[in-house]
Amino acid sequence: MAPALLNGVADARGVAGGAEHLCVLSRDGAVRCIGNNMWGQLGDGGADPSPRTFVVVRGLTDAVAISNGESANTVALRADGTVAQWGSVDPRRRALAAVPGLRDIVDVSASTGAACARRADGAVFCWGSNSYNQLANGTGRESAVPVRIRGFGP
Repeated sequence: MAPALLNGVADARGVAGGAEHLCVLSRDGAVRCIGNNMWGQLGDGGADPSPRTFVVVRGLTDAVAISNGESANTVALRADGTVAQWGSVDPRRRALAAVPGLRDIVDVSASTGAACARRADGAVFCWGSNSYNQLANGTGRESAVPVRIRGFGP
């Protein structure tokens, strides 16, 4: 398949692909997504897919980095060092929401059902599904609250 120009995206500074969706970070800090929306992947508060038109993630105007997981979750690093997320197979976590307890974050990464953030001092925190020990704590229990990963940072 040949590459195609994405209509409606002229100022991209970042791109992240996930579960049947694609999100683009604009230079102004807005995020736009396209594709399936069954689990809130598009961040527009609805569940209707948008296969041809990018929709704006509502309430997110200051993103500096984004990452999509292999599943429906997407995370955004905000300019103030906090983290926002949206999209989940869990209906309680589909809307845009702040990730609690994270400050001074410099990097984010989403994976299958989980996400991680690195603080400026090197500390790493992960949250979400833990079915494959994504939270590196050996419990197998998911956590909506970030869990600090041992061995990183002070």
